[in-house]
Parts: sequence; C-alpha cells; structure tokens
Amino acid sequence: MELDLAALNVETHKALSLVLLGAEGEVTDRGVIATEDIPPHTVIASIPLNSTISAQGLLDNVDEFSALSTFANTSSRITDDDLIAIAIILSRKDTGAGCDNAYLQRFNGFCMNFPSTFDSTIFLSPGSLPHNLLKGTNLLHSTMMLQNQIAQDHAILLKLLQDFAMVHSDMRGFFPTTSETFPLEDYVHGLFSVYSRACDLSMSISGRTAGRVRLLCPFLDMLNHSSSSKVFYEFDSGAVKIKTGDREIKKGSEVTLNYGPLTNAKLLLFYGFSLENNDYDDAELYVPLNPDLPLYKEKLGLLKKLDAMYDSTNSFRIKKGEDIPNTLLALLRLMPLTSLENVNAEEVITSENEFGVLNALESALQSMSQIISGNLLVVGDDRKKEEDTGMIAEYEKVRIYVESELEILSTALGVVRSGIAKLHSAESGLEECD
Repeated sequence: MELDLAALNVETHKALSLVLLGAEGEVTDRGVIATEDIPPHTVIASIPLNSTISAQGLLDNVDEFSALSTFANTSSRITDDDLIAIAIILSRKDTGAGCDNAYLQRFNGFCMNFPSTFDSTIFLSPGSLPHNLLKGTNLLHSTMMLQNQIAQDHAILLKLLQDFAMVHSDMRGFFPTTSETFPLEDYVHGLFSVYSRACDLSMSISGRTAGRVRLLCPFLDMLNHSSSSKVFYEFDSGAVKIKTGDREIKKGSEVTLNYGPLTNAKLLLFYGFSLENNDYDDAELYVPLNPDLPLYKEKLGLLKKLDAMYDSTNSFRIKKGEDIPNTLLALLRLMPLTSLENVNAEEVITSENEFGVLNALESALQSMSQIISGNLLVVGDDRKKEEDTGMIAEYEKVRIYVESELEILSTALGVVRSGIAKLHSAESGLEECD
C-alpha cells in the first residue's frame, strides 16, 4: 500500500523521492533520494504532532478513543510501547470495532505500510545459518531473553485485556481478548514496529515540558541509517521538523539519519542490519558479584564508589579501541579478598592478586574467542553450500557482528597477555635482585 502523506498533512521538500533500493532485479530496502541538491539548514519535512502516533496522543483523544484511555488508566503495567503496539494492531485489522474507530482509521494507511516481517535476530529460525553462527554469543543470549520477555508480556497483556472486557462490558468488543484474536505474532509485530521505527523526542506542549516522548512519525520512519548523516529532527511550532543540518545533500544521494551510537548487536536485534567497521561496537563480558562472597556489601560499596552506575547483574562492555574497564579490573581484584583493610581496588593490590585477575580475564576472553572462531569455521563451510540468497544475506549481517566482536576480544586478549608478561618480567627482576 502506498503511503498517502498528504492525508496525514505531512509536507515534504519537492526534491525528495521515495525509491526502492538494491541491486538490479533485487529489492533489499526502500529509502529517500534527493532529486536535486538541497542546501544546508533546510527543512525537508514537517509532520504535525497530531499526525504522529504516541502514547500520550492516544490517551489525549479520549472522546474518540475512550476504550484505550480507560484501559490504560486501569493498569500501571501498560507501557507506552504496549499502547502504541495495540493501536498498530487495531488499525491494521480489517474487521472489528478497532478499525471502525475514526482516530485509528487516520493511521490505517501509515500502519499498513509497515513491513510484514522484520530482520531482527529475534525472527531467526533455529538451525539456520545465521542462528548457528550466533551460538555462544551474547547477542543470542540477548535475543533469547527478549523473546522470553515478550512472551511473558503478551500473556500478561492478554489477561489484562480479558479482565478489562469483563468489567467494562460496554467496551467489550473494542479489544481482542483471545489468543486467536490477539496472537503472540501480532503483538511481536506491533512491538517491533515501535522498536524499529519510533523516535524519542524532547518537546514542550502548551507551555509545559513533556520530556522525552516516543513517536511513530510518518516519513521520518522511511529514512535509513548512516553514521555520517547530519540530518536531524526536532519538535518545532507544533510539528516534527526534519532538517538538513550544516551539510548540503547532493542530487542523487540518499537522505539518511544517524540512529545514534549503536553497537552491531543492538542494530541487529532492533533494526536487522549491521555495519562494517562500526566504531561503537563492543564485546560484553558477564562477571556477576556473588552475594555469597565474603564482605559482599563492603565490596559492592567500593565498586559503587568507583562507578556510581555499577550494577552487580549487568555486563561489562569492552569497547573497540579502549582499555579494559577499570570497574571490571577492580571487581576481579576484590573477589578473592577476605579483608579490605587499606585496599584500593583501582590499583594493583599485590602481584599474586593481579596474576589471578589477568589469568581469569585471559581464560574468559579466550573461551569466548574460541566459540566465535569455531562458529565462523563450521558455519562458514555451510555458507559455501547455501543457495538461498535471502539466507546468505542474513548470514552476512551476522558475520559482520561476530567478526567485529572477535576482533575486540582478540585485542583485549592481547592487552591482558601483555600485562601478564610484564608481571612475569617484574617478578623475575625481583628474584634476580634477591
């Protein structure tokens, strides 16, 4: 279905054209192309706020959409993403009360224009080339966690809808209330329409600060990602304005947005693509602080003093081109201690302790690297036999991610081994002096 921007009062620059992208005979995406040069600091699109979909916008339309407003106010467990996802699901329905709602009908063309499927790793089939390539990686762990969380949220949301229908009999026909009318697949599609297409915008409305608002914004969601893009958007005079920034857009070039400093893992999980030479890439390392350790509370206090954002359940991120995180080194130094007297975990405590720290890191990094290397070899052989072009494309996206993570782990491993060598050298020098 072709999106009718005029019906949503969306104004776009005359030099913009929506086109299909990809090699000849193979459409891989769609994007916006400049049909002539566009100067810097030019407004290239204006989207009225009432033509965007947001949780607040849905709730503000009480007269037209009282069912959703009433439902949202009955439970604090309904998130903004859930509200928007439900609106998307209802607006895409061919029959039922939802599609007859005047407010939702406005967005029917917009929502029907969303992809029927998404390229996120959450949709990979177990046993497929890209899924096998992800085995043992943190991305597969994150993917499975998100799958489980979405399934749990769907079950909770379905129960809330059923309870609501029982209490509010006058609105019973508005929402789907069975697993047949509200299947998990619909919920996942609604959520990923939000995850992959929404923007978060700071705005003030009617003189009051609304803070960060999540919006689904017609036309803005058509712009693909580029790390070098200077195009930006902002809330201005009651509309979302897309502007060219301080750089001219040349005729024939694609108009893009910078989605932000995202790792390939996040790009694959939420957007379905990865980037070669992504400067924001990192490798995750899970080292939890066990509550059963001696002096657990004291050690936790020292780590929070070193890093106020430290959470004992979160992973550490080893970023491309950066040193091993100080908090990770401090944690490993503190773990085996039974006394914290005069301890400064930011510095080497003893040579013996530091050997333990670096050896533990070496073992963890080597283990992760071996898993990834093994996957690349085994699955790489299967890739040579694969004939499905779609599957090969998915494999290549994942390959970029795993090879980038392997590079980061290998670099960190080199740093750790260099530290071990220096310790050995220092120890040998002391022995010679003795």
